[in-house]
Amino acid sequence: MGRQLTQHGSGWLHFLRYIAAAIAAVIFVQAVAAEQTDQNHQEPRTIRYVGSQYYPPLESRDEQGQAVGYISDLARAMAASSGDQVEFDLIPWHEALAAVQNGDADMIALIASEARREFYDFTTPFYYVAHSIFSHRRGPQFGALEQLAGHRVAFVRGSFSFAQVSESEQPFEIVTAEHELECLEMVANRTADACIEVSITSNHLAQMYRLPVEVTSPPFWPQPYVFAVKKGNTELLDLLNIQLATIVVDGSYQAVYRKWAAEIEWKPHSIWQAIQHALWIFLVILGLAVTFFLWSWTLRKQVRKRTADLFAELKRSRQLQNDLRYASTHDSATGLLNRSAFFENLDKSLSQPQKTSNNTLTLLVIQVTNVDRIAITLGYQATLETVNNVARRLQRFPDTTNAHYGSGLFAMLYRGDLPINDVVTIVAQAQLSDGTRIEPQLAFGVAGCSTDNKHQSNVCNAAELVRRGMTALAYARKKKTTVAYYSSEIEPNSLNLRLLNDFQRVHCSQFVLHYQPQLDLHDNEITHIEALIRWQHPDFGLLPPVKFIALFEETGAINVITRWVIRECIAMLKHHHESLKVSLNITTRDLVDDDFVPLVKELIQGINPERLVFEVTETGIFTDSQQAQRSMKELHQLGIQFAVDDFGTGYSSLSYLNELAIQEIKIDRSFVAELTQQSRALAIVQSTIALAKELGLDVVAEGVEDRETLELLRKLGTDRIQGYYLAKPMPETELDLKKIVRSD
Repeated sequence: MGRQLTQHGSGWLHFLRYIAAAIAAVIFVQAVAAEQTDQNHQEPRTIRYVGSQYYPPLESRDEQGQAVGYISDLARAMAASSGDQVEFDLIPWHEALAAVQNGDADMIALIASEARREFYDFTTPFYYVAHSIFSHRRGPQFGALEQLAGHRVAFVRGSFSFAQVSESEQPFEIVTAEHELECLEMVANRTADACIEVSITSNHLAQMYRLPVEVTSPPFWPQPYVFAVKKGNTELLDLLNIQLATIVVDGSYQAVYRKWAAEIEWKPHSIWQAIQHALWIFLVILGLAVTFFLWSWTLRKQVRKRTADLFAELKRSRQLQNDLRYASTHDSATGLLNRSAFFENLDKSLSQPQKTSNNTLTLLVIQVTNVDRIAITLGYQATLETVNNVARRLQRFPDTTNAHYGSGLFAMLYRGDLPINDVVTIVAQAQLSDGTRIEPQLAFGVAGCSTDNKHQSNVCNAAELVRRGMTALAYARKKKTTVAYYSSEIEPNSLNLRLLNDFQRVHCSQFVLHYQPQLDLHDNEITHIEALIRWQHPDFGLLPPVKFIALFEETGAINVITRWVIRECIAMLKHHHESLKVSLNITTRDLVDDDFVPLVKELIQGINPERLVFEVTETGIFTDSQQAQRSMKELHQLGIQFAVDDFGTGYSSLSYLNELAIQEIKIDRSFVAELTQQSRALAIVQSTIALAKELGLDVVAEGVEDRETLELLRKLGTDRIQGYYLAKPMPETELDLKKIVRSD
């Protein structure tokens, strides 16, 4: 201010005029407010307020059941400014909303939105809030909304976040809670995988009730907080706006804010900033005191206090707006552009004409593929340092636009020539963190797009360019290479995409099981059958498992299919003879799933568990041998049998036959098919059977196609055979075991 007065040349004269104008404005505002207050409050009235009791520190109940919190104190101060009373009723949120709409209550504090404007009228904003994702501390950590796909997400019924996700179809399952505490408790007891709620209030709830729940995402959906009344209640709305303005002017608002500032401010202000603000305010107040010493002490106190409060509130509001504007376009972890801002920048780059001769934009998509392992091994801080180091190294390259999508996924956009090898070399350098050498494992996907309409074959929009880059990245990860360049040859199989999409829509409703009998060569009876899955697709017909099982194993959907097969097999066993046993395939994903063993225990109620044989491939067992061994041992203790499928084609060591709970081995069809033709195949089968007998294991040969092979296997000591010579896989309705034996 001093520099401005000096520039005007009149010094103290201009300063005195400025102060006099400010005081006159404050006195005028006070007089108008007082006159309005007198007109509207000739008789005290009681204002009924409703809210949520699980919303600390904004509003909640103390041990005596009284309403406490920032909003509660603010409502009391507003009512006191006009001589009114306020009654509080803290109830479940959706009931509070309905109470105001029905006229059973007068006012409520909520997040302003266009959808709510249909039912409520809003005061001017008095606070701002944002939402976050809350995850279980010992479960999956969700850092962004897109990571919630396929999971159960809890929302408070009637809340702003519930309305946000209900407006359009979401890739996750929505479950509703009656109040904010229940939303977090659903995550704590694993009824839901995540809860989306207001960052500050739910963080307080998790700490107050000692829930194993924590914030795992940056804040999003920043929104203003207002007092709301029933639509059309303009008299009460005007009163609340006057009350709110009055407590801002007389300092009551500032007193309430200071009381709760330590709890309602998500990021504490710097102590030095607070000291600087206080010194600045002190100098202004001191200047007023010296300049207007002859004025009335009462007038000087009012002007000094109200002026300081108004300036502080204005500065805080501007800072908050700047922070929210920056947060809406930048990633909080790295300071790079976020996904939406990067897309906007990419759209501009593709649409604006270029003066240079180079009309090709190159997108480089980079992923730190071991970011989860770094987090598990070294902790969150080391993960953050790794991600930030990668971000800083990307910024070394001039004339590039960089973004962080979250979870170690980056994007770099540039025009012209930039050696990819230079980027790989610089970004992939080892990093030091607390004396530990961190090797970021990186994958790069490269895609180009022309901004020249003359090259129509390579023209694309922002979404298409990013899709190409992600396709190249996925190809690099699949092939375990560092860099992959986009081309039409690496596009995913369209049939696979169709099948994945259809499965997400219909799940297992189109699957059927066919059963292939196994002949016991000792008793010449059908004692076992193997369940083989088929997909009765409405467009592609009956699809064998080779068309879709590997696809679902890659995407993680195989767990759902395995559970469906187990349920169907158990249902089938319940109306067949007690001597019949069924074999079915499971995967390592099932064995290492914490929920698999408890589910099987629940499903086998009502049948003899010894009638189930779980087949696991050799390579599958050793994906996580310790966890697989524990699960197999526990299931075997229940009576369930285990068989090694495709024996001889996988793991080179045979020690697992002694270490794991295995009762039988299935000789792979590749050896059985050559049994009568190649002496080497005969030797392998003969030695395998001898080894199994020494270990007390049953031997099953699959792929038997002729009588000669069957008799040779019988002679070698095989226990059971399976193949087209005996019977093809068939629906349960065609399964006549006695007929099959007679025809043999």
